Amino acid sequence: MKKYLLFLFFVVSHLWALADGEWALVGLKYVIHKTDNNCTGEFHNGMAIVQDAWNEQGYYDAGASQLYGAIDTSGKLVIPCIYQSMTDFINGFSVVEKDGKYGILNTRGGFILPLVYTSIEQDENIQGLYVVKQDQKEGLFYNGQMIFPLGQYEKIKSDHFPFVEYTYNNKDYTYNFYTSQTMESHPLYLFGHAIFSTPERQYYTLKGEPVNMQKASVSSKGIQLFRDEKTGLYGFRQASTGKVVVQPKYTIVDYDIWIGDVMVGRLDFDHPYVIINASGQEIPFQSAKPITSVFGNSGIGYLTGCDDNSNTGLFSYTGKVVLEPRYVYVNEAIHLGPDWYVYADSSQPYTYNVRWNKSFPGLSNPSDVGNGILLLWNSERKMSYYVDLKTGKQIGGYFENGEPFRGGLAKVNDNEFINTQGKVVLNLSDLNSIGDCFSEGVILAEKYDHGKVHGYVYNPMEKGKYAYNQKDASAWTITKWMAEGDQLQLKKNFGEAKDFYYRVMMNDPKNVLATMNYGYCIYQLGHYDEALEAYSIALDLEPDNAMARKNYNIIKGEIEKRKTTQQEQAESPTSNNIWGALANFGNMILQTYAAVNGYSASSQDGSMDYSFTDTDSSVSSGSSSGQGMSTSTYQSIYSRWERQAKSNYESLTLLGGKYTSRNGDKSGVTGGNWNTAQYTQLKRLLREAQREMHKTRSEAARNGVNIPQSKWETATVSY
Repeated sequence: MKKYLLFLFFVVSHLWALADGEWALVGLKYVIHKTDNNCTGEFHNGMAIVQDAWNEQGYYDAGASQLYGAIDTSGKLVIPCIYQSMTDFINGFSVVEKDGKYGILNTRGGFILPLVYTSIEQDENIQGLYVVKQDQKEGLFYNGQMIFPLGQYEKIKSDHFPFVEYTYNNKDYTYNFYTSQTMESHPLYLFGHAIFSTPERQYYTLKGEPVNMQKASVSSKGIQLFRDEKTGLYGFRQASTGKVVVQPKYTIVDYDIWIGDVMVGRLDFDHPYVIINASGQEIPFQSAKPITSVFGNSGIGYLTGCDDNSNTGLFSYTGKVVLEPRYVYVNEAIHLGPDWYVYADSSQPYTYNVRWNKSFPGLSNPSDVGNGILLLWNSERKMSYYVDLKTGKQIGGYFENGEPFRGGLAKVNDNEFINTQGKVVLNLSDLNSIGDCFSEGVILAEKYDHGKVHGYVYNPMEKGKYAYNQKDASAWTITKWMAEGDQLQLKKNFGEAKDFYYRVMMNDPKNVLATMNYGYCIYQLGHYDEALEAYSIALDLEPDNAMARKNYNIIKGEIEKRKTTQQEQAESPTSNNIWGALANFGNMILQTYAAVNGYSASSQDGSMDYSFTDTDSSVSSGSSSGQGMSTSTYQSIYSRWERQAKSNYESLTLLGGKYTSRNGDKSGVTGGNWNTAQYTQLKRLLREAQREMHKTRSEAARNGVNIPQSKWETATVSY
């Protein structure tokens, strides 16, 4: 009569389940922190800022310590929660505060700048740029280097980065990051797509590259600006011959180089500005009111100017009115690309495309652009909407609340997400709180289950691009994994169920129930030896557990019955499937014993090479043989099994052959031309010898005898 194993369910609620979406990390031990743009709770550079604010039951407690640290993509705390403040990682750096002092950390928790500064201010527009202060001294830190060491620096500004303007010893300077050049000049002026430096009268591109002044001073028609030294007026001449084309008559010419092959100037303050083309000909602005100021040249066909009442408009190089001069401002929207401007009247800002001659209600900010789509706010409708920057078409409809696109999705209406076609593809209404945007494949999420449960939900558009493999778990997460495993087991999905129990065992090595349920699943999968190991561990943890003892005996009996047909089973088509279970569970056993018994394990290069230090030899065992034996007897028995384990291990790893499975060649040996049955038998002998070593050492410990653990007791062949 066939005997059946008993299985124990761990029944809990399913508040972690999501109707739409999938958890990447959930039930973390630490509270995910979100306050402002400097600390969003999002993942950046594989790190997220958290707080240590949990009680002993594993739930959020506002009264607990609320210092800051950081977790990695496994949910593991890699930077301890010891800082009063902490910013999101940018370019691998985070500004931290402790005891009123500031420093900069890297993603490993090491200090790039020590905790000695009175303040460290991150530039709003330039990533990786920081102004550091210590008492009355200032310095500049950029991309991991102190560009300006602490000194008597003042008024450090980066408005025209890569130029940085500053004052040193009461003198004004400008530093160009592109050329690593320091200029004794200050300030800079922005003319469209050019930056002008005084008093050198040198122009630079927005990237900091010096403009070839000789070339830029000559138009495509060979015309050059010149100044009459006697009158101080400006005219135009042929650059090659010096022949005057336009007699000096202009009091003001705004630039001395051709930008977009045009210049602008005026005869005097009583006359309006005119456009001067590449041939030196005047082109009037076709505006009803005279243009008395020109302050922007896009370099690609458009000028910004205003009348005497400061009403601003936009004009083409031919003087044609693009936007009538009646707006509060008209500025280039460089962050959107060519042809884009922003302007405003007295009630509403607009974003405007010259090529389409189309205005979109709402102001554009650099942070509102993502995936080639612009987020805008219509103040009249009090609604958000989206515009495709390539086509100028609106995506979807209007939304009460909208966030920028990130990772191909944008959050709208608090809990829905639309794709780049405007279709709702994700609904997270069963969560109590959601972050603003996806970042690095996940979004911050919060749910209530007798308290706040924090985690991250995957972006379905980027699934597989980012790996979040949760290792660190709270009590809530352990409960969740157990119930997930139970539900899968009820559906007889033993393969997936065992993975959840395995997670529990790795995070809670003394969890007897998880260990037994793992053994039950792999028994159902036909891995009897490994199931026996699982129940052996369970009995080590709880020697009086009747269910574990009963199942252990059933499995042991099954193994004895199958020994007569071992050769046939080992060569069956399913035998190859056991290799993964052997390797994974072998490694799991080592890690579990390490955690239970106080051992420390090291793993290098992904191979399991464990060296343990025994810190607690009082390990429970199901064996009761050998009580009262002498130290030498215990050592003799242990050494005999040690020699057997060493011999088996060396046979598996040193004979020079290869074992080929369905997955391809595996590194290691099987004894030249051995078949899979011989290989399986040899590995089983290794495991049996190691099991006896462990039992002998544990039994000796219970009787006051300390036997040093041999490396052969934990040696693992992972193929």
